[in-house]
Amino acid sequence: MNRKKLYAILAAESAFIIILCVLTVQVPDSFTSIWNFPFEQIGAGLLALHGLGSVGVGIACALWVGLSLLPVIPAVRGRGKTPWERVLLVLFAVCVCATLHFMTNPIKLMTPYDDTGSYSKLVFSITTWSVLILYFVVRIVRLLREGDRDKLNGYFDTALYALAMLCAANIVAYGANTLAFISAAGMGGLDALFSLLLFAVNELPYALDIVIIVYIGEFTDAAWSGDAASLPQKAERLVKLCCSTLIVTAALTAGFNVMQLMFSPSLSHIMTSLQIPVFSIAFTLFALLLTRIIVENRKLRDDNELFI
Repeated sequence: MNRKKLYAILAAESAFIIILCVLTVQVPDSFTSIWNFPFEQIGAGLLALHGLGSVGVGIACALWVGLSLLPVIPAVRGRGKTPWERVLLVLFAVCVCATLHFMTNPIKLMTPYDDTGSYSKLVFSITTWSVLILYFVVRIVRLLREGDRDKLNGYFDTALYALAMLCAANIVAYGANTLAFISAAGMGGLDALFSLLLFAVNELPYALDIVIIVYIGEFTDAAWSGDAASLPQKAERLVKLCCSTLIVTAALTAGFNVMQLMFSPSLSHIMTSLQIPVFSIAFTLFALLLTRIIVENRKLRDDNELFI
């Protein structure tokens, strides 16, 4: 795994999410939610074209149809895709078509509990994104089943990058929400400090997961390249990090609650934390078991070679 490449990707992703969060606050009419990007902005552009007369309406309709049909092109012309993948691409195109059409006039589906249309926008956008995610999951499953050893190694590295991006996105998005909550509630002093501490308690495990991902990448690179000399050292370092992460994850929550109890007379907001980062713990345990399995298999293979 290339550390510099991973850090550059995470930095670009974090900057992109921060920009979206800032725009959501500064331009609430065009950026009501991160999940609505980019459908909401495209819909606003199409609506602006509608106001330019008949020519603008024609251009808007052409863009709407063209953007909606883009996912159909790989479904029809792409090779090696299963029928399910093609169906999902067509379904994604239908969802894009409906979402863009709704984004140009969200008033059409307003309900008594959603007089601004923001909730309906979110439903359309999340539905569209979920279909796209389903397509990628189906495609990934097929690639994993058909791939050889070299391809599987490449897929594994890609999965590590994706997991690191997921952890970074969670940290940045949660941090933005925390700052927005502190600002909206007018918190200051200890209240603001403990809100930030709660953010650290909940998100530090995901930051440690990114470190574990880097170590897993280096460990698996050594294992697959046959670098037996550095493998035990890398494995021991990874095991220690995984064990420390599990302990720190549990200790942070307990420590935060104890500190908050001590300072409770001076706090106006009590935010008891008993959140268990299941994903972080499960991933750490998986990394620990994976390391042990690879090391034991390596030892067994070396012993067999010596016996032969």
